[in-house]
Amino acid sequence: MKTTLILSILVVFLGVLSIPVFAGTEAGNATVTVTLQSRTWVDVSEDNMSWTENVEPGTVPNCLSTDDDCVSVPGRTNTVYAMEVENIGSENVSKVWLNATMPTTNPFASGDGTNYDPGNFIAVTNNMTGEGSYWFINRVEYAMPRAPVYLKRGSIPDDRTGRFRNASKEWFWGLNKSSGCNETGTQLYIGDSYHNSDNTGDIDLTDNTPWTLTTDSGDNTYGWANITVGSEEYNVAVPSDCSKVIFYKWNMDLPGASETGTHATYIFDNETEGHDFAPGNYTPIYVEARIPYGTYVGTLPIGYMRIIVS
Repeated sequence: MKTTLILSILVVFLGVLSIPVFAGTEAGNATVTVTLQSRTWVDVSEDNMSWTENVEPGTVPNCLSTDDDCVSVPGRTNTVYAMEVENIGSENVSKVWLNATMPTTNPFASGDGTNYDPGNFIAVTNNMTGEGSYWFINRVEYAMPRAPVYLKRGSIPDDRTGRFRNASKEWFWGLNKSSGCNETGTQLYIGDSYHNSDNTGDIDLTDNTPWTLTTDSGDNTYGWANITVGSEEYNVAVPSDCSKVIFYKWNMDLPGASETGTHATYIFDNETEGHDFAPGNYTPIYVEARIPYGTYVGTLPIGYMRIIVS
């Protein structure tokens, strides 16, 4: 969806002089001077993404087939949105990253579709062809009021377990504290294999090696860690009250994103690319939606994906 950081651009042309030229005569020169204002302005080729055809819980559905940017890519059974992020301003940009909206409370088991936020379903790749792995921009998962009776959690408090929902696959997680989860040393347990209606998966967290959180140096109300869930590498951010875990890849504004060695990354980074994202440059992103089990029927509220640059 289209995000413009500055919504105006001014181009000034000075000293343009029209001189008639006659055959057999010598032409003079006229100077052309152009002075541009400093503007940081990015454009996205698609300003609306829709998944409204035959969408079911626990699926990665096709995007809206009538949208021009809804395409097939090699190796994927679902269609995705192919978009270009373009620098249409006048300033070099050094970093490009993404944000996505998230629900402010746990929407599951609420029986209310307005509690969901489709921004929480969005997964993205910046691969030039759209092939390979996609990652959530940022996905928040709230702690459940109580753990399922079949989940073995050891010393993990009953109300400090949750699920990482990835379409038809769910990995259980648990925090070993009831408060102070922003503190260095907090342990996050994640199941080794996924659970769904056909697979029991790892329902014993007590025999897993936990991930250890570190207090974020920028926002010390959160702890962070690099983790792997399934085959996907994410950063996680956990607040002091242990109420939720945010799994993220492309959101560089979240706690832990700027720490050394983080799994979080930019869509475009001048340090790794070796050059700035100059005016006129463009880079692709491909977007799909992963609908978890337990999503309420009907049309959900509008969510947003934002392009951020610096």
